[in-house]
Amino acid sequence: MSWVRGRSLELVLLLLWSGVIWWGLTTSRVSDTAWFPGSSLVFNLGHAVIFGVEALLIGRALHPDVRPGHGRWWLASTLAWLYSAALEGRQGFLDGRESSLADLLTNAIGAFGVPWMLADRTARTRRAIWVGSGALVSALIDTLT
Repeated sequence: MSWVRGRSLELVLLLLWSGVIWWGLTTSRVSDTAWFPGSSLVFNLGHAVIFGVEALLIGRALHPDVRPGHGRWWLASTLAWLYSAALEGRQGFLDGRESSLADLLTNAIGAFGVPWMLADRTARTRRAIWVGSGALVSALIDTLT
């Protein structure tokens, strides 16, 4: 029980963020609404950001003293990606929503790429370009298919 008490803020933030993601991706129909030109691409690209933050929050809850990118962060990234897979599966059963392998790829790029990007201060910009480019290509594929 002391493990939970020592990480109560991290756990509360993780639960709040995870709840907002679940609500937003299973109840709203954002993909049906073109808010502005290119909004579908922006929404698809947002998956990388959403699950990158999810991985960071899981990682902080599990390993508050370990820098992102450390070997123990693989568990946090994997859990974030599995959560995204559960959400994609759920979307397949909702009216107006659909499951997408390209979304799963974008989610994986965010969940694994964001902690990797933040791991090395000297290579952060280069890594951000790789992660951002991968997410953009995946989001483009999802938008165009």
